[in-house]
Amino acid sequence: MIWRALTAWTTLYGWVNFEVFGQFNNTIEDRRGAFGHSMRVTAGTIGLAQ
Repeated sequence: MIWRALTAWTTLYGWVNFEVFGQFNNTIEDRRGAFGHSMRVTAGTIGLAQ
């Protein structure tokens, strides 16, 4: 359970920080789509989605 929580938190935290500090500028055009995909993959990884 702790591993799942840490995985979800670090993924979300990383995405938010990259967005806030401009790390995705000129690299990912569809950031909304990429974020959604990443969150779906993370949800599956930690057992929240099938």
